[in-house]
Amino acid sequence: MFKTLLKNFFLIALFAAVPLMGAHGAETAAPDSAPAQAHSEVTVGSAAPIFVLPDVRGGEVSLPGLLTEGPVVLSFYRGSWCPYCNDQLYGFQEVLPEIEKLGAKLVAVSPELPESAMDMALKKQLTFHVLHDQNNAIARTYGLIWPVPDDKRAWLDGKLKEKHGKNLAEFNGIETYELPIPATFVINSDGTIVYLFKDPDYTKRADNKDILAALKTLSEAGESKKTK
Repeated sequence: MFKTLLKNFFLIALFAAVPLMGAHGAETAAPDSAPAQAHSEVTVGSAAPIFVLPDVRGGEVSLPGLLTEGPVVLSFYRGSWCPYCNDQLYGFQEVLPEIEKLGAKLVAVSPELPESAMDMALKKQLTFHVLHDQNNAIARTYGLIWPVPDDKRAWLDGKLKEKHGKNLAEFNGIETYELPIPATFVINSDGTIVYLFKDPDYTKRADNKDILAALKTLSEAGESKKTK
């Protein structure tokens, strides 16, 4: 009951700041679709922007490196202070064996400083990569930036400080009031985006069943090619 009340509280309080942008929802494409020509919007059929980011546990992780091993599930989240993000990450951990059985890697990305993100990863016992995206640099290349409205900044900082002892700048290590729009991509091993879900309404997230379905389609397509 407490978790439900907490979710409702965050939803009501930030509701006015969210609906200004239209929802995109999920998109899918056939696994053999060719990458689209370069354009400003990253969507299904686009070549996924590449990145190299630090893992909060140490070391660096690159998208090209991951893709040499198979498809990648790439998910952007706001931070460990967001209960909806925590629920999604925990849900990812539950289906991780299925994701890996389909030959894919799972990566979660946020602008949160490594120490805070690592605390969350340890508490949630996450075994997939959790990466630090300083100043939302990679989220920006994926078109996922959501500026916190001026009239909501003091309120948000106050609530974060009250509950967690830190404001947004202290969580992210930078005085920039921007958050990534929660989004999840399935990227084929050739770098093509074959599934995406993004929605400025932070309470809405990709359905794990849809993610697994996209990976299963890729797996079946790969098996079909082997038999030809």
